[in-house]
Amino acid sequence: IPNFKSVIAVPMLKNGEVKGITYLSTSLGHKEFDFNALNLTKNYAGIFTSLL
Repeated sequence: IPNFKSVIAVPMLKNGEVKGITYLSTSLGHKEFDFNALNLTKNYAGIFTSLL
């Protein structure tokens, strides 16, 4: 059985430049990311980027 992953990758943008990536992954057997997880990750990426 393949070990498929659920993945979220969100760019961390500052002044139009990519400064980093917020990347989360987990096995589908454990959890599948949904739209709420994507929104939360986008919010955290924005907070982290403001600290750069």
